[in-house]
Formats: sequence, C-alpha cells, structure tokens
Amino acid sequence: MDVLGFFKFRDDAPIDETTTHDRYLGWEPDVYVNWQVTSDVTVAFRYGVFFPGAAIVENDHPRNFLYLGVTFAF
Repeated sequence: MDVLGFFKFRDDAPIDETTTHDRYLGWEPDVYVNWQVTSDVTVAFRYGVFFPGAAIVENDHPRNFLYLGVTFAF
C-alpha cells in the first residue's frame, strides 16, 4: 500500500483540467499486488482512489483507478 499527494509547484501552473490558484490537487491511497506466477510470468494488480483537493474545480468527486498487467520475460 502507498499514499500519494499531488501538488502544483507554481500556483498558476497549467494542468489538463481547470484549477484555482491553490496548489493542493489532492491525494490518493493505492493498494497493489505483484505475483510472480512462474520464473518468467508476473501478474500485477493495482487499485487507487483519487480524492481531489482544493485546487480542483469541475469534478470534485473521488475517482477510481484500476490497473491489471501481465509481464512475460523471454
């Protein structure tokens, strides 16, 4: 598990959605599992929820993220 915090270095820094001059964009707790199935196959699972901060204007609802991956080594 990890926890991430998101901030802007400059209060007027451009990002891909409308924000105020506040620097705090939000935070996100993540849970992840990496499973090495065999010596050359790994399965990865990651889930996180982003909680927007004071700078986010348009969509201030929590956002869910899911990542599933399989790695084959040759």
